[in-house]
Amino acid sequence: MESMGNFSLGFWISTSCAIVAFVLLLSGTRRYRHFKPSGNPVSRIAQVIVASLRKRNLQVPSHGGGGLHEVYGRKGETSRMRRILHTDDFVFLNQAAIITPEDSVLISDPWHICPITQVEEVKCILRLLHV
Repeated sequence: MESMGNFSLGFWISTSCAIVAFVLLLSGTRRYRHFKPSGNPVSRIAQVIVASLRKRNLQVPSHGGGGLHEVYGRKGETSRMRRILHTDDFVFLNQAAIITPEDSVLISDPWHICPITQVEEVKCILRLLHV
């Protein structure tokens, strides 16, 4: 079969499939989500853990994430332009987002109070680690 030239037909079919796949990949790049990294991810994880340990004696609100701290920017969006929905696993980490009377003064200190989106980011990482 190779001597009859059919191998070249297989080569051109696979080459054309690769070219079509590459064009499709490039055509979708405008739809990709691009987030610029902001800050050190290890410190963001540590902030959530430290803030939840400081508030370990507080009761987490039971109404699905309501009453927990979130930072909003323009037009009701989060300051990092994305928001992760509240989940019910690793509930002890939600304590980092509970607003206490002393937090009204320290609202900008991430080592005392963290936005619920930051807490949910740490939960996502813990889910990846199968903890």
